[in-house]
Amino acid sequence: MFIMGFFMSRKRVLLLEDMLEIQALIKRTVMQIPNLEVSTFVSAEVAIEAYLARGHEILILDNQVVGLMTGLDMMKELTQLGNQPDLVICTSSDKSLAGYVGEFFDVYTGKHPQKIRETIENYI
Repeated sequence: MFIMGFFMSRKRVLLLEDMLEIQALIKRTVMQIPNLEVSTFVSAEVAIEAYLARGHEILILDNQVVGLMTGLDMMKELTQLGNQPDLVICTSSDKSLAGYVGEFFDVYTGKHPQKIRETIENYI
């Protein structure tokens, strides 16, 4: 995309959330930000494959998701493989991701989508 003389590359967002209504709410909110491409996943195993295949600058992770791996397991594996996304946001109040995550937003407060959007806007 070309805006006012500058080439704006699209930032890739990986959204890992197994509750589809929460996933849709976060995706709708994040998609309001220009130049973002959002990929959604319900399992960490599939999300890791996608991350390794395409790379993503921003990860939005729930910790407890379907499958054998958690969001924490995903971050541990990515780190062991030498990958560290630019921004990692957790949509859970579960602090087990504290070593990997810059921001925590409890999905049950109802305020997290706007806070996630603000955090991403500040990053880009």
